Amino acid sequence: MKLLETYVDAGAGRARLVGRIQQAGRPAGTPDEVYFAYPESFAHFLDRSADPFVPALLVPCMETGEPLELPFPVSSRLLRQTHAVQDFLLSLYPALRRVELRADADDAPVGVRAPNTATFFSGGVDSFYTLFRCADPGYVEGARPLTHLILVRSTAGADHRGFGAPTRSTPELERHQAEIDCVARKAGKDLIVAETNLQRRFGTLNWNLHYHGAALAAIALALSRGLGAVLISSSYAFGEVRRWGSHPLLDPLWSTDRLRVVHVGAEAQRTQKLVTVADQALAMHHLRVCLKNGGAAPNCGRCSKCVRTMLILELMGRLGEAETFPNTLPSDYAEILARDHEDYRTDILDFARRSGRRPDILRQLERFERRHRRRRAVRELMENTPLITSSVPWIQRLRGRA
Repeated sequence: MKLLETYVDAGAGRARLVGRIQQAGRPAGTPDEVYFAYPESFAHFLDRSADPFVPALLVPCMETGEPLELPFPVSSRLLRQTHAVQDFLLSLYPALRRVELRADADDAPVGVRAPNTATFFSGGVDSFYTLFRCADPGYVEGARPLTHLILVRSTAGADHRGFGAPTRSTPELERHQAEIDCVARKAGKDLIVAETNLQRRFGTLNWNLHYHGAALAAIALALSRGLGAVLISSSYAFGEVRRWGSHPLLDPLWSTDRLRVVHVGAEAQRTQKLVTVADQALAMHHLRVCLKNGGAAPNCGRCSKCVRTMLILELMGRLGEAETFPNTLPSDYAEILARDHEDYRTDILDFARRSGRRPDILRQLERFERRHRRRRAVRELMENTPLITSSVPWIQRLRGRA
């Protein structure tokens, strides 16, 4: 894959950083475009260098095994760190392939970093936690106070590939953006609305596991003439970190001398984050975690993300204060949570034991957890005992005849 050129176009209220790329296997003279778009008022933030296209293109190249050629100077720091990026990704995903990166290092002095700091913000628990923690001096070492929020507008459609909640209609998208704009104004931050076609251009990648951290870094690097640091909120605590496209060891490797990419929030589990968030009226009025409502209000109250959030709030005695959720848990909350990831279930169960507020919820959660563990033990026994595994079809045939 070769980056042919980069340019900025501005007009009609938005500014785009565009890279024209030629992919292997496509006829010469039929380049594709990768773009990052922002409000036109942020055109002076845009960096026309090749830096943003390193995270944008390197991971897709690792999927295909295609070399990446950037015939433009690239930040010397970023160029050095791409070796560690590939080492890290290959340790997690052996199916990816190491590729050659052909580019010249840009060793020119960059001067003073821009004084602004931004964080990606979707309106969920991780986003609000970062927003409120950044009010603590020194929370992010060496970073200036938080000045901007970045909302990445989803262009993914109903298949839920890409950023944010699936966007089924323009009114829902506009409503979600209006909510985030309201939060930014109340928090005294400037909102930068970003769009990109990365999820459409490289849709074969597993977005969550391989690519979304690199895509966020690319969006940040495109703004590096106006931002000195950009924060990516953790999805998991340090003790829960798993294979994921955003990672506390990976995200900082996308930094340049001009812009720091910082992974934040991994010091806290989900329950700890929500305890912090629930003390803020701004969050209790605007918190949105749902993946099923397309960015519309309110949260559905029935998906796994809604239920895990509502359970924690209920155990805190604060669910009725959260304006974007139903006032009561669904009757089958334990069954819904039982289908969620084990780390989340364990975190909530431990919190229920510590809180002591709702023994009925604790009993229900413990009952479903015991059932889950029994089923897992039986499954592991069958998988690791060839005699039992080979007998299952025979037993099923006998039951069918009975």
